[in-house]
This record gives sequence, structure tokens and C-alpha cells, in this order.
Amino acid sequence: WVQYALGLSEFTLRHVDAARAAFEAVRLAEPEFKGVYFDLADAYLQLGRAGDALSVLRDAQRRWPEDAETHNAVGVVLVKRGALDDAVEAFTRATSTAPAEGLGYYNLGRVQHMRYLRWQQTTPSTPSTKAMADRARTSALEAYRRSVAIGGSFEKEARDAIATLDWK
Repeated sequence: WVQYALGLSEFTLRHVDAARAAFEAVRLAEPEFKGVYFDLADAYLQLGRAGDALSVLRDAQRRWPEDAETHNAVGVVLVKRGALDDAVEAFTRATSTAPAEGLGYYNLGRVQHMRYLRWQQTTPSTPSTKAMADRARTSALEAYRRSVAIGGSFEKEARDAIATLDWK
């Protein structure tokens, strides 16, 4: 635990590589301590190493397949990398493992919203691409509405997104 406290201290001081090294030592010594996976992934993200962050979180997913927080974290990293389709899968897993938590639905709505915007902005308009964009929009609305129904810290953002998507 001294090594973990050292990692947290180094991270607070913005000595991110030293924090990463301490967190790696903790993960090696105590692989069942879930919190260190998130700290280590955060350190890797701060170092611009999203691939390593994703690898750490995928390891956590294998260890705790029923943990929504882990699926949400994987999804966030995938969004940062632009892998929206894979992020949809991660957030869908988060909602299926914790159907009473609004965060997973908000994240799912957000990534579907991003997919909708991507289809609208970067893809030539054909009937099939329009149908894909419409499906993404509908999925985003459904997820946002579920997030609002559950409530939570992103309820206002979900309401705002619903208003934007309904305006179309």
C-alpha cells in the first residue's frame, strides 16, 4: 500500500511517469485491487499512451466482466481513440451489467450521437447512409431518455442532447 500511496502522491505532483511505475508495481503485487487499474489507465492517458490505457482496462474487463465502471472506462478510451463502433459495444455492456445506472446510458447516447453526427458530416448522402444515421440518432435518443428516466449526474446534459436531436 505504500507503493500505491507513492503512486497517488506522484500523480498529484504531476510526476506521471513515476506514478505509472508505482501503479504498475501495485498491479503486479496486488492484481485483484481494482482501483489501481483505473489509476494506471489514467496515468497512461496523461502520458499520451491510449493503447496502453486500453490494454490495462481490457485486463480489468477480463477480471471483472460484470463491472459497469470498467466497461464505461473502456468505452471512454475507445471514444478518445475514435473507435466509436467499439465504444458502442463497451457502453452497451455497461448498461447490461448495470441497467439501473444512468451513466452507461448517457455514455451510450453520447457515442451514438457522435456516430450520427459523423454519418451526417463525413459520409455522402445515400439511402443506406441516411438509414444508418437515422438508426444512430434513434439509438442516441433512446439511450438519453433512459438516462434521464434513471437520473444522475448527467441528467441535464442528456436532456439538452434530447432537445438537440429532437430539433433535427
